Amino acid sequence: MCLIFKVNAQSYSSYSKGDSLMEIGKYEDAIKEYKTILTQENIRFKNTYYYNLACAYSLSNQIDSAISILNTISALTQSAEFIFDSDLNNLHNHKNWDVLKKKYMEYFFETNKNIKELNIAYNLSLMKEEGQAIRSRWNKNIKERELVYTQWAFIDSANTAKLVEIIEKIGWPDTSKVGRKGAYNAFLILQHSSLSIQKKYLDSLKKSVAENKASPIHLAYIEDRILQQDNMPQIYGTQIDISCGNPEPFPVVDPKNLNNRRKSIGLEPIEEYLKSFSPQLK
Repeated sequence: MCLIFKVNAQSYSSYSKGDSLMEIGKYEDAIKEYKTILTQENIRFKNTYYYNLACAYSLSNQIDSAISILNTISALTQSAEFIFDSDLNNLHNHKNWDVLKKKYMEYFFETNKNIKELNIAYNLSLMKEEGQAIRSRWNKNIKERELVYTQWAFIDSANTAKLVEIIEKIGWPDTSKVGRKGAYNAFLILQHSSLSIQKKYLDSLKKSVAENKASPIHLAYIEDRILQQDNMPQIYGTQIDISCGNPEPFPVVDPKNLNNRRKSIGLEPIEEYLKSFSPQLK
């Protein structure tokens, strides 16, 4: 289940109960749980409960109810996340599903009208969300990981091909062309592309960074990923080895000055970065 509306896990124990019911396939019980919570006054995270209620309805094939609930969430169509949420796959043939998708498109074009390459920025938003959605699905579907990974590889390959078309047409999709979010989406897709593609377009990204039209942090991740895949020491320590339990950076050049290099481009100290990979270190 994709939580569009991010919340603090310690603040919604009732949500966790509904989520647990969803995970074991007890969708009717989850529906009752979410509906009970939504009867309370001054409830926090209401949009999250409504969204997960819609997911429960969808998974129990109560299609009209799911669509009806989604239509009550005003913030739903401000992001493309819902379009690729596998919990909502049962809704794709409903007559109003395309209406919801169109609302997202209209919202995107209305709120980003100053972006030069607006169509490309819109497509990058879809590409990014589809790539993130399949990764989320892989994380939660342990029993189906082989199937999900096949789909994951297909989506990454398709996104890479689309990104290559974009770069060949307009150069690197930087902030001056596709806006800040569009530039981030392009970086994320490149990060999930093959080593050969990363190497091919590294200079395009470097040029945009030099012109202050792309983030040096994005460049650092791509450079480190290329070096790590080539069995070379990375520069900024962005690539982490978790194979032995505790997360550690893959080998880095001049480890003593690692945090100085990270600070120079706006990255947090490596000690803080590692905490995001290991709950026991938080």
